[in-house]
Amino acid sequence: MRNTLSTDDFTSLLDFLHDMYQLRELPAFHRHAVTALRELAPADVAAYSATDMTRTHPTEHLTDPAGVGDDVAEGYEKFVYQHPLLPLFDRGAQDVVKIADLLSRPKFHDLGIYEEFFHPLRIEHQIAFTVQVDASWVLALSLNRAMVDFSERERQLLACASPHIRQAYKNAEAFTSFSQEARILSQTAQPSQSAVVTMTPGGRVLPPSPHAEALITRYFGAQTRHTLPDGLQRWAQRQRELLDSGVRPAPLVIEKDQSRLTVRMMLDEWSTLLLLTEDSSHIRPEALRSFGLTTRQVQVLEWLVLGKTNAEIGEILDLSPRTVQKHLENIYQKLGIGTRTAAVNRVWEIIRAHR
Repeated sequence: MRNTLSTDDFTSLLDFLHDMYQLRELPAFHRHAVTALRELAPADVAAYSATDMTRTHPTEHLTDPAGVGDDVAEGYEKFVYQHPLLPLFDRGAQDVVKIADLLSRPKFHDLGIYEEFFHPLRIEHQIAFTVQVDASWVLALSLNRAMVDFSERERQLLACASPHIRQAYKNAEAFTSFSQEARILSQTAQPSQSAVVTMTPGGRVLPPSPHAEALITRYFGAQTRHTLPDGLQRWAQRQRELLDSGVRPAPLVIEKDQSRLTVRMMLDEWSTLLLLTEDSSHIRPEALRSFGLTTRQVQVLEWLVLGKTNAEIGEILDLSPRTVQKHLENIYQKLGIGTRTAAVNRVWEIIRAHR
């Protein structure tokens, strides 16, 4: 293809990329990308979108001008599978592509996504390229116009910018994940035993640290780069629903091979954070005997920590439920607590102190 870019085009491109590479946090990157891209190649609307091709999560949208398409987002989600460019992007294409490259205007107008999304926004022309494609997610930037289609010169300009935008995005993604983890762990009592997973507003997972990835794999099974394993994902979705309804969620606790993983959800200004903390669940009898507990009381307490009821503990240790309860009353007195929950928390304090 013959180069049609001028010296002024390259100057604008360098200014655009200089600013893009300075950005470190993803929210700022997203905002700047749509604003600056629209200045680089004039358009009625610039948009960043993150689309889950499995349609498990709603599409994340950010536009310049802000809020464009919010009132017809339902129509987009209903017909997202009809978007002409998404299948191409999902297969890994990194070219800068126009809808007009794939469909004639009449065929485009026949689509449900045109009728319920593009037409209400008066969008007739779109040019786009991927920022990232991973697992089921397609992240893309697009420019949209009502009247005049995009020229080959504008396509060349975007083609020169797109690989740098992809790299700048990876930089911002890694920095955001690292900085979130560093900030949360600096406030955590057990930073060496904890890790943080950052989720975008739409539910996409930023690349976790090696420690976080190891913990997720150990307790939930292998994950793809931007998606949680099914069990953890369902829990996270449910907890987010509880948070949105004003209910404080309880942590998720999983026991495995004498270790315990506790997952807590926290909301940040932009993202949802999962704090993963692993403890040893092996109780050293000598640590508990220092509180005056007998061997039998230590045994009762071990099973209590594992979530067993009085009846279950009695069956395991060949004791009556009443005898188990009596042991628990003596344990509570020696540990200076008064409930089963307090007993479990006290044991974990003792375990951590003797690691």
